[in-house]
Amino acid sequence: MSKIAVINISNESEAIARTLQCDLGAKSISRAQVGKNWTDFNVFIFVGAMGICVRTIAPFIKDKHEDPAVLCVDGMGKNVISVLSGHVGGANEWTRLVSAVLGANPVITTLSDNAGLWALDTLSNRFNWPIASEDDMNACIFAFVNRKPTALFLEVRDEGTEYLESTLPSHVTIVNDLSEVTAQKYKLVIMVTPFNKPYINGVLTLHFVPMVGTIGFGLAHHPNDYERIYDQMDEAIAMRGLLPCATKYCTNHAVCVYGNDDYVIFDRVVKDALPKYVSGLHKTTIEQWRSTCNYTAYKDCIDELLDANGIDIPFRHRKLDHYLWHTYRKPTEEETEE
Repeated sequence: MSKIAVINISNESEAIARTLQCDLGAKSISRAQVGKNWTDFNVFIFVGAMGICVRTIAPFIKDKHEDPAVLCVDGMGKNVISVLSGHVGGANEWTRLVSAVLGANPVITTLSDNAGLWALDTLSNRFNWPIASEDDMNACIFAFVNRKPTALFLEVRDEGTEYLESTLPSHVTIVNDLSEVTAQKYKLVIMVTPFNKPYINGVLTLHFVPMVGTIGFGLAHHPNDYERIYDQMDEAIAMRGLLPCATKYCTNHAVCVYGNDDYVIFDRVVKDALPKYVSGLHKTTIEQWRSTCNYTAYKDCIDELLDANGIDIPFRHRKLDHYLWHTYRKPTEEETEE
């Protein structure tokens, strides 16, 4: 669930700010509070002058993959402007939503949106496609939105590839073999394939890796060298030409319930350890969640713990699980002897 902050800049726009707070469930904060709350909210909505908005956020901007969405509504509520993190942070979508709430005009300046082109930097999250290529994303986007000749190479069929095929821009050509892609013909190649592919000299490459299978293993006890098992699985997959990043190690309920690769280990170690970090949480509550398969309540509890401590990093559930395992696991006989 997104956390939204509204920053009202003038008394004249107070009614607009109250409307946004009510309709979006947003929290009102002052300009002075923006910096210390920069990582606590997913969306910041300024109501007032654009210049004040820009000067307020400027010291805190880091990277489009980390920055929250920032919008600015003019003091009369006539225009809603997507200011920062339009694609990855979702500011463009929030601009459309806030415009609908206020009956205002959405102002979106990203070229791909205005030209009706794919937002390349959103496809990975949208379709759960990890990126395997190392070419600069901005360079790929620049070539694409400027309609440089682009090749599209697909080796799977899923929701994402169907979207690409059905919305194919005029400067994109579907190729059946990478031998068709040369620097003389194309500036960029977009690949959606789980297989390891050679890079083509002189051609920018954006390689998305679709999820093509699920591999799981179950053990009676959590081994100290579980990462070695991951490595062995990666090596076996790579020997067959598949990219290791095409694998996701997760418990089944994480995929079924959450639809992503963040996972939580719902077992005795975490049940015993989690109450040490969450005030008022008892083991009996966790056991009730377990017995009723209420994974959502369990995940929400961990989300609140991580949010309260300002932990907003990739795979944060996984890192918490590993920390709890290492801290509270039962020592081996060798460790006890030492």
